[in-house]
Amino acid sequence: MVKTKKNPRCGIGHQEPERTGGSIGMVVKTYKNADGNIRIEIDYDKCTGAAVCVDVCPSAVFELVKKKATAPNIDACVECCACVQNCPEGAIKHSAC
Repeated sequence: MVKTKKNPRCGIGHQEPERTGGSIGMVVKTYKNADGNIRIEIDYDKCTGAAVCVDVCPSAVFELVKKKATAPNIDACVECCACVQNCPEGAIKHSAC
């Protein structure tokens, strides 16, 4: 589940995704919507920051942060699977796809 943490400098909350990974050095960020029924995993070892997910998502779920895809707006997801189908690196997994 995405956790919300407050920035001590400005007091504004931001979402902190779960970090998972089976092997050493592998970083997979997992995002879940508020209801817990939508899950998006982004493999940062594969993600090259091409931003295709940002461009094809009709709900603006994705953003690039430090040249890596993030899904801070997962609650807006309509489960169309455009992100999974169009990621050139195959870095995105979605619970609906």
